[in-house]
Amino acid sequence: MLNSGYKGCYLCNHKISQMHHFYKNLKVFFIVALGVYFFDQIRIWLSGNYVQLPVADELQRFSYYFMYSVVIGAGNMIFIKQLDKHVSWHTEPKKRAILGFAGALVVTLLSLFLLRLFTVIILKHKSWHAVFDVPVQFYVFSLFISFVVILIFYVIHFYKAIAKKSITEQQSIAQGERAKYESLKNQLDPHFLFNSLNVLTALIEENPAKAEIFTTKLSKVYRYVLEQKEKNLVPLQEELEFAKTFMELMRMRFEESI
Repeated sequence: MLNSGYKGCYLCNHKISQMHHFYKNLKVFFIVALGVYFFDQIRIWLSGNYVQLPVADELQRFSYYFMYSVVIGAGNMIFIKQLDKHVSWHTEPKKRAILGFAGALVVTLLSLFLLRLFTVIILKHKSWHAVFDVPVQFYVFSLFISFVVILIFYVIHFYKAIAKKSITEQQSIAQGERAKYESLKNQLDPHFLFNSLNVLTALIEENPAKAEIFTTKLSKVYRYVLEQKEKNLVPLQEELEFAKTFMELMRMRFEESI
């Protein structure tokens, strides 16, 4: 029952994560489509061919931009994810860049053709021949916009990969240092206790009052070690007080040798 519940919870969280990722990408596609739409509006206005269209026509026009943004963007995202599984930026950067560029070109051209096919035949109910009845500028402009968008996605993706690598390296360094610290602490604790007890035994015979002070300070040191053992961070003031007590203990043990 517990395993079943845990599995169900995991699947639920996984689906929520996927939905969140989907809506995040959809937001990006919308912003890209909006940017391309305004860029095209400015281009038409500068060329002197700008005509004010009804709101319904403008919304329909924007919907085409959004559709193109989703299909081309999603196609390239899927391609990038699959490419990342087989070719790494870190081990083969040149090969990754060449395959990424060539693949993005193929995916974008294929997406443009399929979108043109869908728009002409399904949405506008025209014949097959109308698919190819389009000026070269259509593909040139579409490819230019697509590659600008893809370049932005690649920069973001590459930046995330570098940041992730840096975080992983820092975590690895931190874990290594923590392991060294734990190992050193485990080695020091028994020896420190053994030596301190020897000193205490000698002080009991030579100077009982000093032995009492030594015992008090030794108990403070070990109490602090036990209290802070499971903590990753402690206040600086507490650590300074501990260092002070520890050094006083060392002075009683080694006297003028410290």
